[in-house]
Amino acid sequence: MRFWVLFCLVFTMLFTGVSGLTPALGADEALLRGVVYDEGQKGLPGVAVSVWDGKLSYKAVTDFDGNFTIRGLIPRKPFAIRWTPRGGNSVKVDALTFPAEGDLHLSMDYGSVGRGNVYTVRLPSNPSTGYGWTALHQGVAVVRLKENTFHGEGDSFPERAKTGRPGTELWKYEGIAKGNTALIFGYQRPWEKGTTPVRYHVLSMTVR
Repeated sequence: MRFWVLFCLVFTMLFTGVSGLTPALGADEALLRGVVYDEGQKGLPGVAVSVWDGKLSYKAVTDFDGNFTIRGLIPRKPFAIRWTPRGGNSVKVDALTFPAEGDLHLSMDYGSVGRGNVYTVRLPSNPSTGYGWTALHQGVAVVRLKENTFHGEGDSFPERAKTGRPGTELWKYEGIAKGNTALIFGYQRPWEKGTTPVRYHVLSMTVR
């Protein structure tokens, strides 16, 4: 009798695909990997994150380092996302699109600047890969772009970016009127038409 039970169990495992090696449902799905920073560029914990793709809603909360992950978004499909920090105002952006392949990396931070002063957005970049940052949405008319340069690692002068080393793109914005806005940047290869960014960065900006 014991032999018959064991035989039936093995038979079921072989012919139904159930085994210890079978990955969990959805384990190989692409992820939205996000991080939220405060004004001091430290990870912001406890931020409620809500994503809406037109049909389904996905929710997460940032961990101690400001990180969160969301699984299940559909490739090539637009979505909207809202961040709500504890005790703070929520920030919402839409018209973002999940890439056709692989994970999507999404960073978000908060910044503030006085009128007439300049705020610098610092975005890691590597021109040797062909990727670069593009300002997809430069916000409402409370800030104005003054300069966009690239600094390679260890370089003192932006013109040395031609060496192809990784570095940082600097986007400098001047505060011109009191108010709040959201700036959206996308990291992509400009010649690959019809593709979506592999990274997004969102800056929630306050002009005092």
